[in-house]
Amino acid sequence: MLSNEEDFEVVAEATNGREAVELAATFRPEIIVMDLDMPVMDGLAATHEALRVNPDTKIIVFSANGESSAVRKSVEAGAVGYLCKPSTRKQILSALRDVHQGKYAFQDVATLAEAAE
Repeated sequence: MLSNEEDFEVVAEATNGREAVELAATFRPEIIVMDLDMPVMDGLAATHEALRVNPDTKIIVFSANGESSAVRKSVEAGAVGYLCKPSTRKQILSALRDVHQGKYAFQDVATLAEAAE
């Protein structure tokens, strides 16, 4: 999806949290989209470590977990955005563009929880 957008360049894709950290160190991306539920190293630990090796990177967590505690823990790890799966293409692109401009990108978790009931 991102490869088709003129204002984005996908530089790497990781299959687990440890690889995400290694790729963050190698490619030093402006933005990382990080899942919370990954093998080898979970997304919270990978977020913390990716920011340790590249503090200029902005991280948006993209997770099926819509609980407010997951959002809070992600922010504590250093995330500047949080999107819940499934999100629309428009929501994802908007969040990436907002974060690129120095803004935060958080979906309304309370609204998502109500929609799930």
